[in-house]
Amino acid sequence: MSAFIVLAVAGTLALVFSLLFDGVLDVIDLDFDFDGLSGGWFSLAAISGFVAGMGFGGIIGLGIGFGALGATLIGLAFGLALWYAAVLLYGMFRKLEGKPEEFDLTKVEGQLGTVRTAAEAGSKAIISTKYLGSQRTFMATVNENVRIGDEVVVERLLNSDTVSVVKLPTNSTLVI
Repeated sequence: MSAFIVLAVAGTLALVFSLLFDGVLDVIDLDFDFDGLSGGWFSLAAISGFVAGMGFGGIIGLGIGFGALGATLIGLAFGLALWYAAVLLYGMFRKLEGKPEEFDLTKVEGQLGTVRTAAEAGSKAIISTKYLGSQRTFMATVNENVRIGDEVVVERLLNSDTVSVVKLPTNSTLVI
């Protein structure tokens, strides 16, 4: 019983550590793709899930009356199930993250924005625009005077938090 308790405690502590300090101990990349499934097979979360599952499964096996061999087999089954569940969750979260090219800030170019602070030509204003479906605030260099609420178009990304914008004409009408 002591060995299973040690495994359960050690696995749980390692799992908590891996969740709190995401990826700190995953410095060496041992992950690989297996049958189209994403990596995560040898991440700290997967391995600690296996160890914790082995411990808790062994404790359950001993508790319901199995001998040491039966409890070990139940522990292995629990451990493998938790290991596989951790790998599946890892893959799901990796898919949610999206591809790195989806987060390219140059995609903000051409977007409509709204001026949040007034500025004179040649100075900077704060604008908000949509980026990846949510509002994002940028510093913007303006080439003409802008007022709060003016509509602008992002002309160019200058750096990670500054863009150049062009003011939309206020008295233009849309003809259909």
